[in-house]
Amino acid sequence: MRLNVRMKLLATSCVLLVAAFAITALAIVSLSSVDEHAARSYAEGTTTIKMLGTIDGALAEKQAALNKSVFVGNTPNTQAQIDGVIATDNQEITDALATYTGIPRDAGEDADFAAFMSAKRLYDAAFDKALADAKIASPSAAIEAIDAETILNQMLE
Repeated sequence: MRLNVRMKLLATSCVLLVAAFAITALAIVSLSSVDEHAARSYAEGTTTIKMLGTIDGALAEKQAALNKSVFVGNTPNTQAQIDGVIATDNQEITDALATYTGIPRDAGEDADFAAFMSAKRLYDAAFDKALADAKIASPSAAIEAIDAETILNQMLE
């Protein structure tokens, strides 16, 4: 059975109309997820980004203080300044982590946060060992500081 031109045009138009309806339905469904993400962004603002930036900056300052302790030397005034910087940075990190923990996250963000906290524990142990050795002017302090910085760099990737 042969279809005439009129039937072919009608069939093609129906196929295009069904495709247009399907695309429209998909667009409406997709808009609902965009609305959810926009509502979440509006509710949370940039708090997440600010807290992660604070943590990143404080960790970098803390590592710089360790490097100064190791490579500049161990004078009482210098060590007191370094201890003050480290205490301030530790407090900033603690406050930022407390704020970040209170923000709702999805499963992927929770997994990333758990991995970050695991790496942070390794970094803190390496940092504390390097700082203790730097305070007693141990020759191994420089190597331990480099190890701590390597962990930090991997943690922030």
